[in-house]
Amino acid sequence: MTKGSKIREWDIVAGLSVTTLTPFHALKEASLQFNENLLVFGASGNTGMMAIQFAKKMGAKVIAISTGCSNSDCNRDNVTYLFSLGSDNTM
Repeated sequence: MTKGSKIREWDIVAGLSVTTLTPFHALKEASLQFNENLLVFGASGNTGMMAIQFAKKMGAKVIAISTGCSNSDCNRDNVTYLFSLGSDNTM
């Protein structure tokens, strides 16, 4: 953080901590194990994106569901991004 910055950095940090700690705590409480499957609803949201990354670090297989998809009409950029985060499959 820089002194005199025009960006309200504490607001950003506070938001990131909630976005980061929520999926981390949930996956720990669920005792997610190596090679288990995890279905992430709302995967393109901040919390969903963090859940994908934490689950992959824990060795899980991740299926990401994004609201940008309707049957075969998916936002290809969104799907590509979810794969880049570590999703094994995206719907």
